[in-house]
Amino acid sequence: MSGDPLRSVRSYYYLGQYQRAIKEAKQLAQSNPAAQVWLARAQAMVAPSEVFALVPANAPTALLAVKQLATYRSASADQKELALAQLQEWLSSDLIAASQDSTLVCVACSMYFEQGDYKEALKLLKEPGQDMEMLAWTVQVYLKIHRLDLAAASAKRMADIDEDHTLAMLAGAWTNMAKGGDKVGEAVFALQELMEKFEPSVTLLNSLGVCYMLQREFPRAVQYLKQARDLAVSNNETISAETLTNTVVCFAQLNKPDLVQRVMAELQQVHPRHGWLQQRQEAEALFDKHAANYAVATPSPAIQA
Repeated sequence: MSGDPLRSVRSYYYLGQYQRAIKEAKQLAQSNPAAQVWLARAQAMVAPSEVFALVPANAPTALLAVKQLATYRSASADQKELALAQLQEWLSSDLIAASQDSTLVCVACSMYFEQGDYKEALKLLKEPGQDMEMLAWTVQVYLKIHRLDLAAASAKRMADIDEDHTLAMLAGAWTNMAKGGDKVGEAVFALQELMEKFEPSVTLLNSLGVCYMLQREFPRAVQYLKQARDLAVSNNETISAETLTNTVVCFAQLNKPDLVQRVMAELQQVHPRHGWLQQRQEAEALFDKHAANYAVATPSPAIQA
């Protein structure tokens, strides 16, 4: 495993350190076709438009899949559906079914996951084998559909394959966070170990913030979320929706309504279509609807004869 030249590139990508992944992948891309794929994947996460020039029309399927991911990430809602439809067509072909490259599956899975279509994502993940990225997606999907037992089983399988793998450590942390209690402390330890090994990232800082939220240490959670926010700004990246939504929850728990409103306004500006906002708006509309049914009617003035 130590002889894998792309291990650190993949780790940086999984941890959301896309600029580091791009830098290392560029050094390997000329002599390593797989490095070209990881270079394109990292570019798709920070500058999707650059992928269009990077990937020619006659590129291998893995690179074309990443090009569709770039299209998806920079497109309107209708165009997102077109990009996903193209991937579905490739996934159904005999040629792709026989391929040993899991890039197409993982790219399509990421799109389904973002759309909340976990059923379709699981269909793609029914035979993950020993592919660590596919297994990691399996863990995430099972956690989303509240099947902690299955998520934990997949995380254990990953640890059995390679307990030091970045995704195995992340999957273990995710499942321990979901288990709660003393297991949250184990998640903190794993995340801090990754941070010491690969330096802080927005992904790791957000996850540590959630851990301290689970432990109801909201002031400490805010510290990590602020670090995530500051790191995104220093990297010229958009502040993640996870950073902002978790910050809102922390400030609400700390009884700081002014700060809640300020961060909510920022969330609405930066991520106006985020599912958390939509759910909140639906809940408010439902409350207003039912509240109207219980409104006290103003009595009409009595008419004197």
